[in-house]
Amino acid sequence: MRINRLTLLGGVASAVLLAGVAQAQTTDIAAAPAAAAQSRQQLAPLPDVDIPFTKFTLDNGLTVIVHEDHKAPIVAVNIWYHVGSKNEPEGRSGFAHLFEHLMFNGSENYNTDFFKGTELLGATDQNGTTNSDRTNYFQNVPTTALDSILWLESDRMGHLLGAIDQARLDEQRGVVQNEKRQGENQPYGRVFNAITAATWPDEHPYGHTVIGSMDDLNAADLETVQQWFRDYYGAANAVIVLAGDITPEVAREKVQRYFGDIPSGPPVTQPQRMIHRMVGEQREVMYDRVGQPRLYKVWNMTPTGEADTDYLGMLADVLSSGRSSRLYKRLVIDDQLATSVQASAGGREIAGQFFVVATAKAGGDLGRIEAIIDEEMARLLRDGPTADELERVRTQTAAGYIRGLERIGGFGGKSDRLAASEVFQGDPGAWRESYQRVVAASPANLTEAGRRWLTDGSYSLEVLPFPDYTVAATDVDRSAGLPPAGPAPQAMFPDVESGQLSNGLKVMLVHRDSVPTVSMNLVLDAGAVVDPDDKLGLGQLAPQVMTNGTDELTALEISDRLQLLGATLGAGSGTNSTNVSMTALTARLEPSLDLFADVILNPAFRESDFQRVQSQQIAGIQQARRNPGAIARRVLSRELYGPESPYGRLASGTEETVSAITPADAEAWHQTWFRPDNATLVVVGDTSLAELTPKLERAFSEWRAPAGPMPAKPGPADAPEVEGPPRILIVDRAGPQSTILAGRVVDAFDPATEPAIDTMNTALGGAFTSRINMNLREDKGWSYGAGGGVPFGRGERIYMVSAGVQSDKTAESLVELRRELTEVVGSRPLTEAEIAAARANMVQGMAGNWETNGAIVGELYNMVVWGVPHDYYETYAQRVAAMDAGRATEAAREIVGSGPTTWVVVGDRASIEDKIRALGVGEVTVVDVDGNPVP
Repeated sequence: MRINRLTLLGGVASAVLLAGVAQAQTTDIAAAPAAAAQSRQQLAPLPDVDIPFTKFTLDNGLTVIVHEDHKAPIVAVNIWYHVGSKNEPEGRSGFAHLFEHLMFNGSENYNTDFFKGTELLGATDQNGTTNSDRTNYFQNVPTTALDSILWLESDRMGHLLGAIDQARLDEQRGVVQNEKRQGENQPYGRVFNAITAATWPDEHPYGHTVIGSMDDLNAADLETVQQWFRDYYGAANAVIVLAGDITPEVAREKVQRYFGDIPSGPPVTQPQRMIHRMVGEQREVMYDRVGQPRLYKVWNMTPTGEADTDYLGMLADVLSSGRSSRLYKRLVIDDQLATSVQASAGGREIAGQFFVVATAKAGGDLGRIEAIIDEEMARLLRDGPTADELERVRTQTAAGYIRGLERIGGFGGKSDRLAASEVFQGDPGAWRESYQRVVAASPANLTEAGRRWLTDGSYSLEVLPFPDYTVAATDVDRSAGLPPAGPAPQAMFPDVESGQLSNGLKVMLVHRDSVPTVSMNLVLDAGAVVDPDDKLGLGQLAPQVMTNGTDELTALEISDRLQLLGATLGAGSGTNSTNVSMTALTARLEPSLDLFADVILNPAFRESDFQRVQSQQIAGIQQARRNPGAIARRVLSRELYGPESPYGRLASGTEETVSAITPADAEAWHQTWFRPDNATLVVVGDTSLAELTPKLERAFSEWRAPAGPMPAKPGPADAPEVEGPPRILIVDRAGPQSTILAGRVVDAFDPATEPAIDTMNTALGGAFTSRINMNLREDKGWSYGAGGGVPFGRGERIYMVSAGVQSDKTAESLVELRRELTEVVGSRPLTEAEIAAARANMVQGMAGNWETNGAIVGELYNMVVWGVPHDYYETYAQRVAAMDAGRATEAAREIVGSGPTTWVVVGDRASIEDKIRALGVGEVTVVDVDGNPVP
């Protein structure tokens, strides 16, 4: 379950990125040149967008909204209850979110975990979330499972109280408290506690966090929790959206049948527009275990649906969206004081907040950064945005709306947008007002909104790195009493078309016309494994620099062109592959393809761009060295594959190796590995191979393979044999939570056996109701989530199990994980019932697994990089359906075997080491974040 910190419906900007990762795109903000104006005139007009719906209300007050989308045999079921943390009285903070968890524990007529039922139905895109204004529950199900899910949802809406008892309350209280610990244990994880306390009065409905305080959660009693249900979970306080393969007539009949007898519930008092204008400047400093200083600036503003909220969202994009945006250009590119900057305007139901978040380079000066932010904002509010800036953010926003129309459910899908518009604005189509307002916005609209809300009343929070303090042994004899004073002290598959261009570039394409967009991903058969030992991180650095400039275009010009085209551009690399990706509007595909080819064929590797991206990669390495999960993965891979193996090294490199890389190295890497005979272009979207091939031939006409042979590459992973008892490696990191990651080496991917492994693992550690998660999260309440699995890979792979657990239960959690892994291959093998549930979840869930273009691109990527056969999914469902408990036991013996050979525990050494050693599981060694032994 998830907490949404900000609600956005109809607003333009996305919610604040808590990780502070700014988009890295964008040109000079002086007057737009004539060429840019001419380019705007030549672009196709932005399309209108709509989500047709039918709305009706049952006699009991339940509001029903229906949207037809018959592209896949699935239906999104999205229920919003108009209650959130703003409805919590004093002393009851966290109740809305705690109750959301209890809604998944069973109802009177299905008195077991809700996920057990939905996994049998093949539900996808499933979750429940709570924010300040609403609580929602959603999932996509096959059309044939609609009656089943409506029965489940109506049973917990109308028949829940008898299933809530003290044991379930205590269990979920523990889960929520672990969720709170886990969030606050992350870098910058305590920031929103401080922002909430400083920007809202205690008596304001937004004056406390959604997750609440530990004291209030501990004080939650059974009667108060049950009264919360009576007060807020009546039919008249709910909205249900059905979107997908359904008609309004069918929806009316089914919703009336399952929900019609549920009482309306009592009248609910809802706070209305309640903006708290701050006056003057408030400041605060926080110390945290972070790698880089970070600045947060906050202004209170208008709620969702208001014109100023939309205009402030666009103003935020002018400030930080794209490389040539005011703040990004100044702070990241020109002065190079920050590694990221993000501005956003988040409108909630009764008020909103405007954020600017800037992350400094390690050791950077937040004072200088804040002075530049204030200077640039003052200039923008004085002079207003340019016409070119306005057109870029307008197009960028419209493209985001269009892409959002592809999904019927999940976060931000069509059902989500309809529900939010209805709950907060009383009209499912209200979001269109914001869209049309954006399309028609003028520079004056943005400037005037900014002047109204951003010229007074700010809060600034500086988050500074907390030093790595240590203690030292002393010779003080405290039994001797007070000494005398001395001197003064001192973080079903669609058809695939395949082809090949005249230059040897392979093309894989899936045609989908549900939205007018095209997604492209050029995949190169070269990744971190080809990096020289003294240049680790080169394979990750080079493609990132490529997107920052070509021979003819600067980084800023690329960013401007992307925004005008409504396209996105990205690059990345992994262990065995490198990719450059683009999404484009179909109407603007050809100019987008020209830009895509230019980036791939003609990267400039300019010194200034290179140094900026290099510093960002180093900053990411520094952050990873403080993230418990990243630390555990790094140490485990090194231990199992060996420090000299290309599969045991960091794909990102180290600070030392990345610092040693030069632009010439990156250019040589590009010349060596970016060749058409080493690449496959994956395409999914509104085009066909026949339509696209001529365009590709033109765009890539100058790309030819070198005359020389392909350089040699390392072979598949081949891990050394492990003998003796397991090893336990402890990494010391103080905090309220420990991260446990354990693994063993298993055989390479085999399409003949992988479905059996998938089915076994779904029951053991892959699903919410798997044995491992139900043990540590639901039964013990020690973890927010636990599980395991084995990923795709070349050669031998690592089967891993992981859990984030409260620190005082670290040793006990390790014991429980070992017990589950031992018993599944011994005294307690998986049962027929467990395998039946896993089969149902996997097979029925396939209907929604490939709803989006991005999901299809991901599967094609797996085929290219990991050798998944093109026909793998043709028989996948049948092979899963044929699984039984006996075959699951065979798969468990193959994968789980005798258990992990290495355990990595990242936590507070002082409180966990002695207990772990006392277990006698194996050799215990304390190591640093790189896996090297320490005293």
